[in-house]
Amino acid sequence: DTDDDETEQDLMELFNFHESTNKTDSSGLTSLPDYVQNAVEVLEKAHRFAHLTSGISSAHSSMDYSSYFTPATPDDRKLSIKWQNTLVQADKQEQLLMCVPGPGGTGKSQLIKALTKYFEVTNKKYFLRKLAPTSIASSEIDGLTIHSFLGPISYAKKKKTVRPGDAKVTRNWHHVHYIFIDEMSMVGLHLLSQIHKLLCIAKSKSTEPFGGINVVFFGDFIQYPPVLDKPLYRDMLAEKNNTRIKSKQKTELDTQYEVGRALWLQLNTVVQLTRQMRTDDPAFLEAQNRLRYGQCTTEDHKLLSTRVIGHQSCPVKSLDDIEWKEAPVLVFLNDLRTELNNLAVISTAREIGVVLVVCIAHDTFNAGSAVNEKLRKFISRLPDNKTKGLCGYLFLVIGMPLLLTDNLATELRLSNGTSASRSSLRASIKSEET
Repeated sequence: DTDDDETEQDLMELFNFHESTNKTDSSGLTSLPDYVQNAVEVLEKAHRFAHLTSGISSAHSSMDYSSYFTPATPDDRKLSIKWQNTLVQADKQEQLLMCVPGPGGTGKSQLIKALTKYFEVTNKKYFLRKLAPTSIASSEIDGLTIHSFLGPISYAKKKKTVRPGDAKVTRNWHHVHYIFIDEMSMVGLHLLSQIHKLLCIAKSKSTEPFGGINVVFFGDFIQYPPVLDKPLYRDMLAEKNNTRIKSKQKTELDTQYEVGRALWLQLNTVVQLTRQMRTDDPAFLEAQNRLRYGQCTTEDHKLLSTRVIGHQSCPVKSLDDIEWKEAPVLVFLNDLRTELNNLAVISTAREIGVVLVVCIAHDTFNAGSAVNEKLRKFISRLPDNKTKGLCGYLFLVIGMPLLLTDNLATELRLSNGTSASRSSLRASIKSEET
């Protein structure tokens, strides 16, 4: 429902601008933007929507709006020796503050699984806690999100003060001696200082980093950065000495950044994973590494172009092939994503011979608004990023793949980013009065 006056005014202004700058198709509806039309045509040529009849270029135009840790590489062997020495001589070894960086495909996730197994078979599983900054990342390693771990001192509106000697916190962390933190690129300096604060309280060791607990970071700094935080590699000392920043009054958050940076600089072990485990194509690996650092060559472009469907050297001839049929299509724009999803649902419905279900949004307007059918259709076709995530036309079919965008139950792996499929449809018909 559109009840807010400002929201409705914004929609009307958007509609008026849209009417004055865009073309309409034969049905009187605004045609798709060129980039959406072009993308749809490219995917159709690759047979992604093989069960659509020819000539359908828009979903809307086709509707009437009704083991043990076994080291595999030299890097792994180095880590294995360090790791087993730490476990066997725990009382004699210094605190382990380790970083295991490596690009995608070098085995970071598999390494976490192998080390977890090592704890299990040595009857030390209760020594270990695994954390990650997002729900999907934490479910991949069978761990907790960092924010659920922080709990009492997280960003809730009513923060609970946790003091040294807190019985519940101390009891929960009494046996924990190791923490794995995955996706370290998304962990910021402030968040790291919060982790340190809670662990110091849990272990009653305020003078030691992370309360004396051994901490191992996994990840790749060239991947996603932290949200509303400063990355772990940010040089706070250089910023502190910057004359422009010096004039700025120091805040509590600035202090937390400095604490986080000081903690990061106390790492005492780094084992970098460099061997690519997902592919053994040397030319592709070299191109991939140059791509990571923005140093691609003309030859790299030619090599990557051979993976474009339609190129004579591309081994994939059709996206209707069984191994590619359900592969996700990555796009940058919401309206293109919505259009492709709708086309995929139509194609699937025709392939399996079932009736397509389209749920149409019921919009209400203020009494004084001048509403016509053209305006209603325009609002219904808006990308859902302009309607707070609610689309005007929701295309549904049994068996369609779904992606959760909320954390329903992280412990059951029902979290933001989890893949699922629709098994049934249940209609709920409301009367006009409601």
